[in-house]
Amino acid sequence: MLFIIEDKGVVSYMEKRKPILRLIAEAVDAPRELLAGEPLIEMAGDQRLMIENHTGVKVYTGNCIRVGIKGGTVSIEGCGLRIARMQKKQLVIVGTIRNLCLERGIGK
Repeated sequence: MLFIIEDKGVVSYMEKRKPILRLIAEAVDAPRELLAGEPLIEMAGDQRLMIENHTGVKVYTGNCIRVGIKGGTVSIEGCGLRIARMQKKQLVIVGTIRNLCLERGIGK
């Protein structure tokens, strides 16, 4: 990792680039969440939920799935819930979704 020395101390290169990545995302009309590592959550009806930029599954049962995200947790409650696809940064959950809760400041 590359570091930049500033008057206030050492700042990592990635921390310094975050505002630049957001500006680029806005310029190309892309969701800034994807470039900055922020979570992107998409829900299709009550049967499918996709989470990008997750940090891992914390709880996994047929009635409840809790997924870590940057700065918090996403809790999904329902019936017959299962993970249909799980990749390093993308997770797809299917089943009957009854409740979706975004909890910020939890699971850091």
